[in-house]
Amino acid sequence: MGENLPISLGIVKLILVSPERVKEEFPKLLVQVEQIQDQELERRILDFIETVLFYKFATMSREEVAEMFGLEDIRGTKLYEEVKAEGELLGKLKAVPSLLALGMGVEQIAQALELEVSLVEQIAARESNNN
Repeated sequence: MGENLPISLGIVKLILVSPERVKEEFPKLLVQVEQIQDQELERRILDFIETVLFYKFATMSREEVAEMFGLEDIRGTKLYEEVKAEGELLGKLKAVPSLLALGMGVEQIAQALELEVSLVEQIAARESNNN
């Protein structure tokens, strides 16, 4: 197979090749993934690749696999932490309408989700305009 496979085929290749070949193929795939402009997509792909690696090396501990492929190095980068924080914020923001529908107050929601009250108020106002 060619060296510049699409990321999706690179992941499939990781699944199909021997463990020894995974050690060769992973760095090539990682270079491609790091070129993705969409940070959320990059994080999701890295999470999926990590899962593939953990299943591929099921007899090893997660720590051993992470060390072998430098996964902790990837997760420790500022970019990864920023994307992770952004994803957590989006999850909290998506929860606000449901909590409002359950009858929770703006201040309660802000406190529970560790958000600014003004941000929860904005979401509440948008929800009331949509209904």
